[in-house]
Amino acid sequence: VRAAAREAASGGRVLDVSGRGLGALPLEQLLEQLCDLPAPTEDFDSSTALQRVSALRVGGNKLATINSGGGASILLSQMRGLRVVDATRNKLQQLPAALAALAVEEIHVAYNSLSVAAVETLIRPPAAGGGGGGVLFGALRHVDLSANSLDAIPPSLCALPKVDTIKLANNRLTSLYASGGGWVCATPSLAHLDLSSNQLVDLGELPLQLSGERMRTLSLENNALTAVPAALSRLSALGTLGLAGNPQRQVRQGLLEKGTLAIMEYLRTMAPPTATAASDDGAAAGAGGGAAAAARSEVDELGARLDAVTA
Repeated sequence: VRAAAREAASGGRVLDVSGRGLGALPLEQLLEQLCDLPAPTEDFDSSTALQRVSALRVGGNKLATINSGGGASILLSQMRGLRVVDATRNKLQQLPAALAALAVEEIHVAYNSLSVAAVETLIRPPAAGGGGGGVLFGALRHVDLSANSLDAIPPSLCALPKVDTIKLANNRLTSLYASGGGWVCATPSLAHLDLSSNQLVDLGELPLQLSGERMRTLSLENNALTAVPAALSRLSALGTLGLAGNPQRQVRQGLLEKGTLAIMEYLRTMAPPTATAASDDGAAAGAGGGAAAAARSEVDELGARLDAVTA
């Protein structure tokens, strides 16, 4: 604890107690150590030491909660400069409510036991009338919820206004349909989405909800997908599309091995024509039909004149 406090006070701005086998987060002890340490600089103020912390790293412990009592909650709420929380590989079943009022940009909580309800309790939009919550909701850019206890997409994830990366690998997702608590995505900033190693059989409306100009990475490996929708071809900026480990037979193994560019080109050939293309084709067909009708009219008129002459 003293070493972690010394590192935070020395200008590192990181409280790192990861890999210590802790069953509770010793924030009170950390603050005591911060206050007892000699000031590393003349302008150091131990009373505001927690406000200087920008990253809290508590991964690789045995924490069931980061919020180990009222005192810890108060101390956590004082970390107003906190931007990164890494609690990977613990036993978390809930996340501290105090985080909802902090402008944290990255949350890494893979390999825990978090449920959809636990995520929804923390990540919530601002209350009507501007009262309470919502600071975290408006700041989050990176959320890693891999290997938890999620059986549906937490709806609030799909509405985060600034999120760039969402990782949901190794959960228990079976559906992305809205009726299953699934994907109704209003996140134009989303660029990286990891849904690998779940039990998805169908992508639903996902290909149409993602931003074609923004998406860079879509990981769908090791699911139960039986088809690959051609609509994925509209994701023009996609650099990585992972499909291996699915029972689908539409995109053959040889094509998968050629990589994303080859897969996307194939999907474009399978996609139905756009409305513009269909309109152009219809116009061309209409023009061709009009020309044929005019030709038939000319033939009929010529035949009538010949009949008149022979009569």
